[in-house]
Amino acid sequence: MLEIADVFHVSDRTVRSDIKNLKKKYPLITERGSNGGVRLPASFKLIECLFTRREIEALLKAIFILEGFNLSIVTILKGMINSYAFHGWFT
Repeated sequence: MLEIADVFHVSDRTVRSDIKNLKKKYPLITERGSNGGVRLPASFKLIECLFTRREIEALLKAIFILEGFNLSIVTILKGMINSYAFHGWFT
């Protein structure tokens, strides 16, 4: 969790809270330890692109505006774009 927190410049607590909230909607698998992490089961399929071009542009603008504030919402927005728009954009 610390690595994720460092990448997005948020606290470990924020990452844990965000993952807890995401687990309410998605079947996330969390594993502890040095080789642990957070993942979706192999059987889970995400829709390739849920956003229109205008929605993606709005999300990118929101990220640009909010990034300086060190908010967990930036993490969520980047995750949304990675998962539902352009895979791997923020990796």
